[in-house]
Amino acid sequence: MSRPHNGSGNKEHILRRREIVSRLRVRGLTVREIALKLVDEDRELVDPRTGKPYGRMTVLRDLKALAAEWHEAAAASIAEHKARVLAEIAELKRQGWAKSDFDLVRHSLARECAVLGLDAPAKIAGHDGGPLVPTRVEVTFVEPGQPPTVPKQQAEEKHEQG
Repeated sequence: MSRPHNGSGNKEHILRRREIVSRLRVRGLTVREIALKLVDEDRELVDPRTGKPYGRMTVLRDLKALAAEWHEAAAASIAEHKARVLAEIAELKRQGWAKSDFDLVRHSLARECAVLGLDAPAKIAGHDGGPLVPTRVEVTFVEPGQPPTVPKQQAEEKHEQG
């Protein structure tokens, strides 16, 4: 059988199915469980080509399409949130300049740089100001009731340092 040619009706059918697939997925159902539940959620939601319930491959394709939509929406939300925060910072900065409140201006500029990711990465130094040096630590498990032991290499290093 060929696919139906009624474009808008088919799109509505897909959107309705994906809405249900989405609701079931966020509830933690597996692909198999979603495929089995689709008809329970909407009796008319069957494959128009076969008249049978949709299978796992259709659900997988729906989930792939939904994941792309969710990523796009998340990216848009982050961009919108950043834009709103930057607008608020710009208003604070404007007020700071108007009132000659240079602490507010300085703080606003710092927040703006943080939101835009313009700050250089923070450098982490060791206790002596030098670079951090990775240390290898051996762990030895002992039986309950036995005294803990220090591995031979660690004991020698400690003796050399002390």
